[in-house]
Amino acid sequence: LFTQCLTSVNNEVSMTTFVSRQRPSLLVRIVEARFFTRGTLQPEPILLQPDIEVQFESPDCVIDVLGSVEPKHLLISGQCLTVESRELQREPSSFYMHTDVVPEELAKGFYLSPTTPRLIFLATLSRTSMDDATVQYESALSVAQQLPNQLLVEQADSWRKVWEEGHIQLCCSDNACQLPRIVQAAQYTLLTCLPDPRHTQPPFPTQPACSFYGLCPTGLARGAEEDDYMAKVGICNNYNIADSLSCDRRGHVFWDMELWMLPWVNLFHPQSCRLALDYRFAMLLAAEHRAVAEDLQGARFPWESAFTGIETTPWQLAADNQIHVNGAISFAVQQWLSAHATPSFRSEGTTALPQSNPVTCVEKFTGEDPVSIEDPAAWYHNRGQSLLEHVARFWCSRVVYSLEKMSFELLG
Repeated sequence: LFTQCLTSVNNEVSMTTFVSRQRPSLLVRIVEARFFTRGTLQPEPILLQPDIEVQFESPDCVIDVLGSVEPKHLLISGQCLTVESRELQREPSSFYMHTDVVPEELAKGFYLSPTTPRLIFLATLSRTSMDDATVQYESALSVAQQLPNQLLVEQADSWRKVWEEGHIQLCCSDNACQLPRIVQAAQYTLLTCLPDPRHTQPPFPTQPACSFYGLCPTGLARGAEEDDYMAKVGICNNYNIADSLSCDRRGHVFWDMELWMLPWVNLFHPQSCRLALDYRFAMLLAAEHRAVAEDLQGARFPWESAFTGIETTPWQLAADNQIHVNGAISFAVQQWLSAHATPSFRSEGTTALPQSNPVTCVEKFTGEDPVSIEDPAAWYHNRGQSLLEHVARFWCSRVVYSLEKMSFELLG
């Protein structure tokens, strides 16, 4: 929840905004006033007007306002301007929105009074169709009209279940100790970037094997150069990356996900960890392409990746030499197996994956049926094993024999 409050001698106005964990396509904004009664005077209604014009514009998308279902509802569709890879992305990503946030209506302002102290604004976003966005909107609207607090209750209940699944709680004898709050905040920050597996959205139409696109070191928000950890250590300046957006992490995925972020998620929220590992499986085809292009076997995963799995870093030195992400991925799969596979499953062994030509097997990764997140063995045999075998083949193809050392070695 993100809440802002304004308080005066006569009233207090709060604005609460959140993305529903139970309804992942739903964005909610609640504007509410609390009136203070003084003597026999009746509180006056409050007129609220936006101080900034609401505009549906984006530097990343072409947005089209399709029209309205009724005067106070808008239907909006959009399409991303950039296609990462024409070989691996069949079409630009599209989205569809149904919302009651109507700029013309908001510009008129709206009143809050003791008899009508609250307004709720809803917007739903779908990857698949406008019909889906409308169905999700109408479902949320029905709940909000029947039980005004229910969307907040759902949100609180969803987060309660998340914390009940597991978390780290520290106790300090020193009341001034900030470490427990820091640890709690770190866990919360990670969890806000992970969808709830119980209510996850359907897969992307262009990537049916993937319903979640990984954890970024700086979260999901799009930041600026001064907020970026690479800029702070001087990488952007040292390597003459002029465009400040080049240093913006933009929600992209790095090896940090497997080594720094997933170990904790894996222990307490294994299904969420699985969603993150599914991202690597969905990007396996691009990693195979890259290995073939470099005359290697298996798969070479990029240092930085996004929608299709191709290398997206502007830092060429990292793109050419940072191969440790392959080790990070196998480490994460190993940790997941160690924590969640039964002893009998671990002793079953593996079956070699047939060699494949990545150029001709697109459907292998984009046409499969969903794998149940409830069954660790099924996930490993369908996805995890393939990840490990592709990583192993990559390392084997880099092995060279040293006559001096009389042994095989991997060179950087």
